[in-house]
Amino acid sequence: MAAKSVTISFYGTTDASDAALCIWARWWDAEVLCADPRFTTTNETGSYFDWSADLSLLEFTSMHDMFRAKTMSGLYAAPDWQKVIQPKIQAIDGALAGALGEISRINVHVSEWESGLGD
Repeated sequence: MAAKSVTISFYGTTDASDAALCIWARWWDAEVLCADPRFTTTNETGSYFDWSADLSLLEFTSMHDMFRAKTMSGLYAAPDWQKVIQPKIQAIDGALAGALGEISRINVHVSEWESGLGD
């Protein structure tokens, strides 16, 4: 069974080739992102797909706020999940507030991979 993971990468203006910050955002809904027309699909392996989008600061902030709100209920509201999620949200908030310097690009990437679980 294929699973999906979401990675958020922030790129600065001084070195745009390497991400200044990468966050594995488990609380971001991969299915919502894959259905978003801003995301392009690639299939470099011939079996698993990837979806990727470079988002403007405004687009990213809107998504960040939407997915952050979803961490306040359900599975992700559990204390053990909050211990994982909150430091990552704080890192994202810091990046948006300028902790990384000027941001030249924000990339959100969804990777499909084999979970090892049967259907």
